[in-house]
Amino acid sequence: MGLEQRQLYPGGNVVMSNEEKLYTIADVEALPEEELAELIDGKMYMMGTPTATHQRLIGFLYLKFNVNNLTQATTTYSVSFN
Repeated sequence: MGLEQRQLYPGGNVVMSNEEKLYTIADVEALPEEELAELIDGKMYMMGTPTATHQRLIGFLYLKFNVNNLTQATTTYSVSFN
């Protein structure tokens, strides 16, 4: 793919920067299965792993929503489904 530069953004995400090329969905699909990326306006953003702060916040929100769900017939999931 010729990715030349990685620029770190807050939250651990990385944008793949190559001034001469706009990436396409084919470039994202060509990545190894364990690498996750988003394509926005021709720029490829590599998705970092969640930080400890992110995990604590998700845990807090999960518990908060579940306490509220005790009186309702709803279900809360802590991760997304593919």
